[in-house]
Amino acid sequence: MGTYRSSRSAISQPALWTGAVQVGETTAGCPLLEVSPTQSGNWKGPYYSGLSASIGSGSVGLVPFNLHDTDCLPPNGTKGICEINPYLPNNNKRTVVLRHYGPVSQASETLVAVVIERQDWAVHCPTPPPVFPNLTCLLVPVWNDVTSCFYVSVAPTSSISPSNITGEREIWIWPKTTVNSICPGETWSSRSYRIRPRLSTPNDATTTHVRSDQTLVAIDPPVVYWQHTFSLECFDLNLSCAPDMGDVPVFLDQHADYNEDEVVDTQDLSLLVQAIINGGE
Repeated sequence: MGTYRSSRSAISQPALWTGAVQVGETTAGCPLLEVSPTQSGNWKGPYYSGLSASIGSGSVGLVPFNLHDTDCLPPNGTKGICEINPYLPNNNKRTVVLRHYGPVSQASETLVAVVIERQDWAVHCPTPPPVFPNLTCLLVPVWNDVTSCFYVSVAPTSSISPSNITGEREIWIWPKTTVNSICPGETWSSRSYRIRPRLSTPNDATTTHVRSDQTLVAIDPPVVYWQHTFSLECFDLNLSCAPDMGDVPVFLDQHADYNEDEVVDTQDLSLLVQAIINGGE
C-alpha cells in the first residue's frame, strides 16, 4: 500500500485491516517496515508496539484510532518512575504525551477532552468489635478527579518546531501553577495516575471528546476508548537522585504503596528502608 511519510496516513474502513502497509522513509536512512495483521513481533497490526521514532516519527492507524501505548511518554502502564521528564516541544515543561495511531481532535472547545484521576490515600478506621480490640486504622486508596490541576492540549502545535506534524496525533498534559487542597502546584505528585477520554454519555464509548481526525469517513469517529496509567511511586521521594533518610518524612506525608496491596503500612515503609540501606537496589 505504499510508503508512509506522515501522521496523516490512515486506513478508512472502520474496524477492518486487510493486507500490508509499508512504513518508513528510505531517504532518511530508516528501514522500510511492513505492518500487517499477519506480522509477528513489534509490527503486528493493527495495534503494533513498534515506536514511531523508528519509522521517521510517523504512524499508520486503523480508524477509529487507538492510543499507541508504547509510544506514549511515559509508556502506558509504567511503574516506579520518580518524575515526568521535561518535553522539549512543550518548552521543557514536565509533560505527559499521549500518542495515537493517527491524528486526533477534540469534540468540544468548552470541555476538557480527557479525565485525569490521581490515586490518593484516605484514612479508614473500622469500628472494631470487642473480639478484635487491636484493629487499627489503615490508609486505603481513593481515586480523585484532578483534571482541573492540569493543562490539556489536543493536537498541539509546538512553539519549538511549528511545522512538525507529529503533534497532530498527540495530547499534551502538564501541571498548572494552581495550589489548593487537590492541586500541588507546578508539579506531578508522587502518586499513581489514570487518564481516559471524557464521555458525553456515561458508559457510552462512542461519545468520547477525543475524535479520530482527518479520516476519509463522512463523520470523524471517536477514538477507541482507552485508559492510560502510570505510577510515580519510586524510592527517591525527595528527588535527591538516590534513596536516603530524607525520603522517610516524605513517605510519612505523601505515602507510597510499594508492594501494591492497596494499603500503605509498615510493610511499605520497610521496603523503603531496605532500599535506603541497599542504595536503591
